[in-house]
Amino acid sequence: MRQCLSLHHVLTTLLFLAISTISWAYDFVVDGIFYDINDDGVSVSVTNDGSYYYGETDACYSGDVEIPATVKYGNIIYSVTAIGRSAFSHCSGLTSVTIPNSVTSIVEHAFYNCDGLTSIDIPNSVTSVGQSTFDSCNALEYVTIGNGVTGIEEETFENCYSLKSITIGNSVKFIGKECFKNCRSLTSIIIPNSVTTIGHSIFYNCNSLTSVTIGNSVTSIGRSAFSGCSGLTSLKVEEGNPKYDSRNNCNAIIESSTNTLIAGCKTTTIPNSVTSIGDNAFRDCSGLTSITIPESVTSIGEQAFSGCSGLTSVTIPNSMTSIGRNAFYGTAWYNNQPDGLVYAGKFAYKYKGTMPTGTHITLEEGTLGIVGYAFYNCSGLTSVTIPNSVTSIGVSAFEGCTGLTSVTIPNSVTSIGSSAFSGCSGLTSVTIPNSVTSIGSSAFFGCSGLTSITIPNSVTSIGGYAFSGTAWYNNQPDGLVYAGMVAYEYKGTMATGTHITLEEGTLGIAGDAFSFCSGLTSVTIPNSVTSIGNSAFYNCSGLTSVTIPNSVTSIGESAFEYCSDLVSVTIGNDVININQDSRFDRKRVAKAPVAEDETVIGNYAFSGCAELTTVTIGRKITEIGSYAFGYCNKIQEVYCMAEQLPVTDQYAFYSDDSYTENATLYVPESALDNYKTTVPWSSFGTILAIKDDPTYIVGDANGNGEVEIGDVTSVLTLMATPEATGYDKKAADANGNGEIEIGDVTTILTIMAGE
Repeated sequence: MRQCLSLHHVLTTLLFLAISTISWAYDFVVDGIFYDINDDGVSVSVTNDGSYYYGETDACYSGDVEIPATVKYGNIIYSVTAIGRSAFSHCSGLTSVTIPNSVTSIVEHAFYNCDGLTSIDIPNSVTSVGQSTFDSCNALEYVTIGNGVTGIEEETFENCYSLKSITIGNSVKFIGKECFKNCRSLTSIIIPNSVTTIGHSIFYNCNSLTSVTIGNSVTSIGRSAFSGCSGLTSLKVEEGNPKYDSRNNCNAIIESSTNTLIAGCKTTTIPNSVTSIGDNAFRDCSGLTSITIPESVTSIGEQAFSGCSGLTSVTIPNSMTSIGRNAFYGTAWYNNQPDGLVYAGKFAYKYKGTMPTGTHITLEEGTLGIVGYAFYNCSGLTSVTIPNSVTSIGVSAFEGCTGLTSVTIPNSVTSIGSSAFSGCSGLTSVTIPNSVTSIGSSAFFGCSGLTSITIPNSVTSIGGYAFSGTAWYNNQPDGLVYAGMVAYEYKGTMATGTHITLEEGTLGIAGDAFSFCSGLTSVTIPNSVTSIGNSAFYNCSGLTSVTIPNSVTSIGESAFEYCSDLVSVTIGNDVININQDSRFDRKRVAKAPVAEDETVIGNYAFSGCAELTTVTIGRKITEIGSYAFGYCNKIQEVYCMAEQLPVTDQYAFYSDDSYTENATLYVPESALDNYKTTVPWSSFGTILAIKDDPTYIVGDANGNGEVEIGDVTSVLTLMATPEATGYDKKAADANGNGEIEIGDVTTILTIMAGE
């Protein structure tokens, strides 16, 4: 008789087979410690016995564990160089661990949820500590990080509720997001001068934290870094910091160049030199009871005081020109306001309470703006009168106002926020005045009755789906739809092999304009375009070539994300093509240069462009977003032309399970030392000085950014007077033969003809 196996038996067998093949399965065990042989064959990682994967979370290690520097197995002596992924994870019986100086890396989750561990000393030999290494070690009180560690990854000490003291070695360059989140016993911390980057929410909800000192090399602090630090009384930046300061002992962090207060605490006094309060600056600071905002301040960011439940008194000056959404959400000041339209200074802040059906709102004369969510879901609102003093309509200001049938936007308004009128199904027509330059994403999304929209030529940027679901858009023919002079969206199914040439005079490309247009293979953008919106070419998997003119000043988040076949990017006349003629003396590689006039590369801008091998970043770039070049797995060379290191998320060049360890970063020779000591992006394999500028334009002998007839004159001048100055001699050698002669004129004329 054939034996029948139970379902439990089958699943258990499959689980055993799966575990036996995973990288955490041990190769041998000595003195109760499990080891996994590393790739080099002469070193081992401490690992676990697989019991965690059976759910036996305390079956692996317990008590005091001392890891040896070497271990003998058979006739081979191995050096112990790593603590592997999840090696001690969930070992609730572990009380202490001694790490030898032979260990150089501690991999992610290595001590996750070891809630019996009370202290840890990381020796100087360790250079890397992985994500969530000590996450949820609830009893952990004291930590010392040696001077070899170069970075503390995200969530490393999250939920270490008992953590009282941590000493950070002076080799650490970055601290990842949410690193100390919910460490509610931590009372003080000093960020050493070696650190350049602090991730977002790193001290979120550290409600016992009273003192934070930021080192003088920190140039990037993530959002909400101190949110929920209700007990914080001392917040300062060391003198000499090039990016931030704490002027006048104000107990706040101020961005020096913009005079923006980005983080404050319950004892903050805002100096008269501050001009703006940033997003989340005081968020969840429940200990703050009153604040005086000086006349110098003109803007308050989103959620700046959100969750400050003890804030009863706020002085808001008339100097204010913008207030972000939910700036005072959850404060005692707002909760104490009577029902009806609440003003914050000269801004219509929020309609409080239930609005009766058939309500008409007339804003006060002199009102400067309508704050985000001011009339959100006020279905009783039928009409609103906006005075000529209003300059902005905030995010979701009238979203869900289904009864709204009439609105007149005055000539004073310059911007309409994202989702500002989303879902206003009663609107039938709207005229956008010539003063408006930007319309946010989903601004009129779902306004099903909206048949007539007047969009002036002043509008240069439009967010994705701004007019989706409107009768106006539904009545447009298939093909590329324009909203004013902005290429708004390709409607219908695009045929395979499509090339798009935008109209002359086009001012912008809207967000999501060509997203998921897999049939698009190339696009030509005229010199009039200044912006490319978020996700404009997202997942255009067939796109192989795109022209970005020098007129473009911003490329939005995810603009070219997952353009997996993109191998050629053209900026002005600087054509760099994978198949280009070798006479131009360029490498036959896929390049993604970034225009000289741009200042920001958005999050995920080129993420997933799997064919890119070389990236050139222009001199004027000041910021590179998260995963801007993430998962571009073939990148081998990065040329960063900026003398000053751009503010950069540490994951800007993240690639699968590594960064750019095999890539070379080329930087200006004069800035080489600066980059070597401060670059936070990742562990580039090599950082070298640029000897040859890869951004010159072939044929642009006079250096004006274009190849035109003036360059012919310049070549002739150099032929007659080789010692002449003021010319780009490298560019003048257009045919690449090492000489400046009449053949270069012929090449320039060929380039001008587009051949």
